[in-house]
Amino acid sequence: LLFPSLADLWRVAEQDALRPTFDASIDSNIPAELRDPESRWTGLASNARLLVYNSELLGVDELSDVADYAALGTEQWVGKLCLSSSRVSGNLTLVAFLIQKHGLREAEIIVRRWRANLASNVFYTDAALLDAVSTGQCAAGIAGSHVLAAHKSVNRNSPVAFHPFADVAEVVVEVSGGGVSRHAHNAEDAAELLSWLATSAPNALYAALGHEFPANAASTVTPDIESWRQLVSDPTRLSALAFLHDEAVLLVERAKYP
Repeated sequence: LLFPSLADLWRVAEQDALRPTFDASIDSNIPAELRDPESRWTGLASNARLLVYNSELLGVDELSDVADYAALGTEQWVGKLCLSSSRVSGNLTLVAFLIQKHGLREAEIIVRRWRANLASNVFYTDAALLDAVSTGQCAAGIAGSHVLAAHKSVNRNSPVAFHPFADVAEVVVEVSGGGVSRHAHNAEDAAELLSWLATSAPNALYAALGHEFPANAASTVTPDIESWRQLVSDPTRLSALAFLHDEAVLLVERAKYP
């Protein structure tokens, strides 16, 4: 079974729908921070939640004070910010990151401030958000690096750019990956497929298809995102954020972040 986000991987694992897969190849090819500590799932690719902006509306100097995601809750961004739905892959992980870093109360305040700064209703997808930033409907927003890469591949003259935080530890990493179903009819072959996808060449192809970063450090990164790889070179241990997903769901409900 393959899943597009940490939230999906964690939910299915917690429902006891995945069986542990102990495989030396996976362990050697995929770093521990991209694997479930109980070996129920493994990440195969990753992407970063990026601050994106319209380079025709904003100069780099106007972004100099944006050191992290929380900074988008300041008065400077009133009527300029756009967000995709909390249901979009990566946004729950982002909220979990805020809880981990700032604590539950402060994380909720940050999300409420984001909502107060919105230039429009939230978008159903990151792709729609990027289109809105491109046309100037919003000056800035948060989107997945893989969606930005896809946007730029078909919109070569798009004014959408991304602002890197000074500290790479401030960048939230999302993961896609897979595991073996608890009731798989052919569990051994499924585990072998997962192990194969973790090896260098297959992992590079898997990641390239989604404009993502391969989880295997030996895999080739596609040229369009190669310069961004340092953004996910040392991701936070994702399982720690997965433990906070339930709290993140409750937080977005309280903060009325749809």
